[in-house]
Amino acid sequence: GLALGIDEAAHDAAIEHGGRTIAIVGTPLDMAYPSAHAELHARIYRDHLLISPFRPGTRTSPGDFPERNKIMAQLSRATVIIEAGDASGTVHQAIEAVKVGRPVFIAQSVLDDATITWPRRFMGQPGVHAPTASREVIAAVIG
Repeated sequence: GLALGIDEAAHDAAIEHGGRTIAIVGTPLDMAYPSAHAELHARIYRDHLLISPFRPGTRTSPGDFPERNKIMAQLSRATVIIEAGDASGTVHQAIEAVKVGRPVFIAQSVLDDATITWPRRFMGQPGVHAPTASREVIAAVIG
């Protein structure tokens, strides 16, 4: 995705360290959302890969983001959840990843957050993990 917070940090880190990055957005390619990410949106479009399920000029709404999450789950080797409230689109991302058999890694800090309830619905499902070290995620993704 291209949301504020961890999405932005992941893209920035990949670019800063000479890596490649892909953003799958819930808006047409000609519309940066959030608008604060217009420059990052343009840079990924120009130098990396920006994917959207929507035609340019299409009007979208928050209800369209699950389509984006479905594509992210299908194209990703795994979903790593570092932060996500109960109303977050990340919950839908986890649902889609489980549906297509992709591993879901939920950070311990998310599991320990008493203000949210969604992680408890996922723990114990096949492919859902609470890693204790980043090497566990890397091993699962790279093999």
